[in-house]
Amino acid sequence: MSIRINSEGNFKHTETLLRQAINKKWYKKLDDFAKDVTEALKEATPKDTGKTSESWGYEIETSKNSTTITWTNSNHIEGYYYNSDRLTPIVLLIVNGHATANGYWIAPNDFITPVINPYMSNFKKDVWLEVTDR
Repeated sequence: MSIRINSEGNFKHTETLLRQAINKKWYKKLDDFAKDVTEALKEATPKDTGKTSESWGYEIETSKNSTTITWTNSNHIEGYYYNSDRLTPIVLLIVNGHATANGYWIAPNDFITPVINPYMSNFKKDVWLEVTDR
């Protein structure tokens, strides 16, 4: 009994993508993507004073094996003891809901997921088109 495997085609598109990644050509695309999402988050953030909305930012970290985009919001409130700095991001209170000092409950408002999901889907499609035959 013998097994025969035939393969056709090549890895031209995959190799091109990998070369671009090595040469950091993707960094510009990631930076543009992160800026677009940041602007969309600013627009979607509920506004009372506008401080939380204007506090969005992002960081791109590249290591040997991965690249990570982290969206940040620097508007914090002291209390609730979210972390060791005793500061809690206002965004977490908006997204998860919270109690007030008067005993009222502010319902959750997950405005982040509906904003980010379409951007992620589109970016995923763009990357897929880069590695497959258009």
